[in-house]
Amino acid sequence: MANFLKNWWRKRSQRYYFKKHRWHLITDIFLLILIIALGVGLILIKKQVPTPIDITPIPHVVQVPTESEEAINLSDPFFSGNINARQVFNFEVELENPDLRGMEEIDIQFLSDSAKFRIVSVNASEIIVINKDGEEGHSLPADIKSRGDHLSIENLRPGQKIKIQSKLTATPITDDRVINWKLSAQYKQEGQKKVVNQELKPLALISELNVGAAAYYHSEHGDQLGIGPLPPLVGLPTNYWIFLSVENEGNILKNFTLTARLAEGLTLGSGRTVSQGDLIYDEATRRITWIIPELGALAKEHRAGFNVQLIPSEEQIGQIPELINNISYIATDSFTKEQLSGNLPNITTDLIADKLNQGQGVVAP
Repeated sequence: MANFLKNWWRKRSQRYYFKKHRWHLITDIFLLILIIALGVGLILIKKQVPTPIDITPIPHVVQVPTESEEAINLSDPFFSGNINARQVFNFEVELENPDLRGMEEIDIQFLSDSAKFRIVSVNASEIIVINKDGEEGHSLPADIKSRGDHLSIENLRPGQKIKIQSKLTATPITDDRVINWKLSAQYKQEGQKKVVNQELKPLALISELNVGAAAYYHSEHGDQLGIGPLPPLVGLPTNYWIFLSVENEGNILKNFTLTARLAEGLTLGSGRTVSQGDLIYDEATRRITWIIPELGALAKEHRAGFNVQLIPSEEQIGQIPELINNISYIATDSFTKEQLSGNLPNITTDLIADKLNQGQGVVAP
């Protein structure tokens, strides 16, 4: 075999390799290198350890559909239908990612078909992370941005649930008592843009209730109502008139009740006036109660009035005595079933509402 290869090599070299052109020599060297490379490759492939087959079951991926109410959970808001230039109401939204894939660039917007209702600004106070057991964790105020009627969140990890506490400011409304609105959330998932729309519970607008209380010596038209020295003098009686007022716009109110307590040292006079309802005085508790069983949806101002007498003591010199205190009111909105209540500041001899006698309440000797 060796002699055969030796003779073959000698004849081939004499015939091809030592001529003027040596292309045969170059070709044979290239083929030899190629054969050696192929042989080495086959040896390495045979020595490679085979990769084991993963037989673990593939987990079920919860897909977030283009339109889904499961991805966003919301608390039911309640909105106060005042007719101020700007109306602010608290809102809390829970946002959950039930998918095994993360959400990025989440943008939340509140929309309404009503031309008279529009969210003009949203201010988020904080984000609260909720764990799998429902327990609330630390807040992340830096992860949320407010822009007009939009809330933006950088990302929501797979399975993460957060609660956003915010305040929404809306345009004024004077008529429609029910507003239909919805939430629209856009986000990216694996590079694809997706949208989630969810109808929200309609907003039932609470009635606008305005309640007031003031003391007068002269009426708003300049008529004298009170009697006695002004400023009040020690040992001398001064009579004042106190007027309570209420007006309502929006819904029918039931069982409007205003209560106030007559200050110590005062005497309730005999003069009384009431445009609607009943005015009751309990001498034992010194409590005055104004009751109106029903206030119309467009009730103009109703008033109740009574006069009181003050005889200042020497201990009150230099002071501004109270006339009535502990003033509070309550009523039930028949449309929304919401209770409307509040407190009013104490009324004193300073006569803040009396334009002719403001500031003449300090007792003189």
